[in-house]
Amino acid sequence: MSVLQDSPAWVSGLIIVLSVFSSILVVSIFSVQAKSECDISGVWNHSAKPAEVLIDLNKSEITVYSHDNNKKHLG
Repeated sequence: MSVLQDSPAWVSGLIIVLSVFSSILVVSIFSVQAKSECDISGVWNHSAKPAEVLIDLNKSEITVYSHDNNKKHLG
C-alpha cells in the first residue's frame, strides 16, 4: 500500500495543489528568464503584407506601426 492510500483525503488534495503550484512556479521562472534573454522588442516587417508591427514586451503589446494597403489600420 502506498502512503497516500492510508492518508486522509486532504493530504492527497494538498499534494495535488502543491504539485500544480510548483509547476506554475517553474514555468513562471523560465518565462521571465526567457523574456530577459530574448528581447524581440522593436519594429518588424509583416511577412505577407506591406506592413510593420511594433512589438513592446514591457507592455506585452503588438501594434500596427504602418500599413501601406490600409492607412486606417494603425495602432
